[in-house]
Amino acid sequence: MIKSLKIKIIATRIGLILSFFLCYLQWGGNNSGFFFDIFREIINKSSSWQQNFVHPFILGPLLGLSLIILSLFVKKHSYKMAISGQILTGLLVLFVFLIGLFNSSLFVLLSTIPYLLLSSLHIRFSNEQKLFVSQR
Repeated sequence: MIKSLKIKIIATRIGLILSFFLCYLQWGGNNSGFFFDIFREIINKSSSWQQNFVHPFILGPLLGLSLIILSLFVKKHSYKMAISGQILTGLLVLFVFLIGLFNSSLFVLLSTIPYLLLSSLHIRFSNEQKLFVSQR
């Protein structure tokens, strides 16, 4: 039981990372792109590298992704790391979800749903694991 639950948690954490990068954003006229394109462009701009990473919409999700990735390899406190990372990345995804909702952009709206579903599954599986371990 606990082994399959750990596999589900690891799979949802990997899914969170992948589905985060597949979120789509449209802004200011004809500007649009998936998160992986936007992050790649930010990293490649070496002239304003320090300014780019200090912005809260970049620093938060980048730190969140780092925490989720780190939680895959660390056993101690991995739950807290993953949930913290999920919150940091989830805030941006929820913001994009609201933008898609208010602008009636179906593609933007639909691109956030995999992350939101995996996020709720991750919380469910993690809580089941904590409950199972505490009952032992």
